[in-house]
Amino acid sequence: MLYPLIDSQKWSETYSLKIESVQCVCCKKYFTANIPVAFESYRGFQIADHGCSPEYNYAYFICVSEEKNREWDGLVGNII
Repeated sequence: MLYPLIDSQKWSETYSLKIESVQCVCCKKYFTANIPVAFESYRGFQIADHGCSPEYNYAYFICVSEEKNREWDGLVGNII
């Protein structure tokens, strides 16, 4: 995973992502998912490490690859 050095607001505007507040399912505290993150053809935000195990560090992504989006559309279309 890559952590681009870019302003969260700019990242949000570039990829049409929302900066959102989320609750950790482990400690029940609220955190803002505003750390830009990139993984392969996905872009998103995650919360900061806050002391709970890494599996509780919430992140969400969107696919920015047209090719990958077409693949997913094909898979979903075949299921429905």
